[in-house]
Amino acid sequence: ALLLYFGEEIGWRGFALPRLLQRYNAVTASLILGAAWGAFHIALNLHRPFFAALNFAFLVAISVILTWLYLRTKSVILTTVLYAVFNAWLQVFLVGEEIEKQFMVPLAITWLAAMFLIYRYGTSLSDGME
Repeated sequence: ALLLYFGEEIGWRGFALPRLLQRYNAVTASLILGAAWGAFHIALNLHRPFFAALNFAFLVAISVILTWLYLRTKSVILTTVLYAVFNAWLQVFLVGEEIEKQFMVPLAITWLAAMFLIYRYGTSLSDGME
């Protein structure tokens, strides 16, 4: 699975994000990238439309967090590892029949983390480290 995530991260953070950052601030670039990433995953969850919507929102939030990490490290490998950790974390929460209800906790925590990064670092998601 890590190879699959790495393939995604090469495209999202390795290719698309640097190009978006040429035109937009980091938060806007993250939201655009997260929306594209979320839309890409909707087809995987068409049989559960509400879950697809929750996953879309989750990926937008993760996009902000991964952009922050990428800007600090310039490492697609580290963003891949963090993405894999997020997915493993979800497996702990999403068990049984009511995964949509269970998804609310990690979704809220992820959005709180993304909002904290925006609050802490502003729209650049950076403290001038670049």
